[in-house]
Amino acid sequence: MRNRLFSTIVFSTIVLVGLCTGASAQASESPKTAVKAPRTNRGLSGLGFGLSPNSSITPQRLQQIYNFDSFSTGPTTPILIKSINYRMPLRYNTGNQGGQTIELAIDLSLAATGVTADTATATFASNLDAKTTKRVFTTKKLRLPILGTLTNPSMGFDFKIPVDNAAFPYLPSKKRALVVDIRNKTLAQSTSNYYIDGWTRARSGIPGATEVTIVYKIAVRATEFGTSIANGRYAGCPSSASKAVNVTHSSNPATLIVGCVDNRFDGQCFVANLAGVMTFGSKAVSWSLPGSNCMIVNDIILLFPFLSDARGDAHVGFPIPGDAGLVGLTFMTQMFWLDAKANTAGIVSSGGRISTIGRGFPATGSVFRQRGLVTQFGG
Repeated sequence: MRNRLFSTIVFSTIVLVGLCTGASAQASESPKTAVKAPRTNRGLSGLGFGLSPNSSITPQRLQQIYNFDSFSTGPTTPILIKSINYRMPLRYNTGNQGGQTIELAIDLSLAATGVTADTATATFASNLDAKTTKRVFTTKKLRLPILGTLTNPSMGFDFKIPVDNAAFPYLPSKKRALVVDIRNKTLAQSTSNYYIDGWTRARSGIPGATEVTIVYKIAVRATEFGTSIANGRYAGCPSSASKAVNVTHSSNPATLIVGCVDNRFDGQCFVANLAGVMTFGSKAVSWSLPGSNCMIVNDIILLFPFLSDARGDAHVGFPIPGDAGLVGLTFMTQMFWLDAKANTAGIVSSGGRISTIGRGFPATGSVFRQRGLVTQFGG
């Protein structure tokens, strides 16, 4: 008994040291069968553009479940995930797609106990082990890369999404599936697509067991996302940077949803290192700031201080709790900067926003078994 305990401790120590030092931090691909198979020229249309070749850029949730034995490095080799990488399918790897900007958030997680690519359900939450879920790519904008040329096609996993901060350790030896959970919060409309090399076993003609499964759903913005509209006609006043450009205030309706820890409000004053505040209120007002042509457009219940960065941009983190009772809550915000050179008042203000919290991404999607994006988890 004592020897067995000692052996377990030694083995665990070796695994942890290997992960921390990078000794086992080699790249691993899944599904392993697809990696060596000829690449299809009918790849799944992935990040930013939905799974349908006719869909426009639209908010969506894509959850992919990778069985523990689906990785090219085998079912016992630890994987230290520092990036999530994809490759282009044939016909789309010669620089003929990309350049658009999308907005993503990505979580990594172990699958819930008993959940595999064979048993994953249409309910997103039930496929996840909440205790191991980690936001590895906080909501931010990402430019879809233009990869390859006619004379030098992109053949590798060249679309790389590095994870934020610390890497995510995955141990296939625990025999738990890995889950990549992608929330695309892009709101722009387009008729184009961005194709990522995909795998469908039935289409491939290669027999075998299920290795990966996708659960996918387009989010209906009108019913699931929040809203943010201008509070009246006042559109802000100019800072000292330019008398021709007003300071601004904006938000993303796709993050104005319950449970979104990445929600924020943005502003631009075009002057670096200016202190300011964002006001939070519930009633519209129309008050002039003496010594300027600036206005106050909502009452003040709370104040959120900030400092503009080197570009004159300001960001106020505003995480929304995962409380369904907040759905439909409406509030008002406005941004102010202390800018002594702008006017006699020494203050400039943006236009206001009226925001309403939405219920968020859909709880369920469609299950596509034995189908997924060919993925490399980089070390």
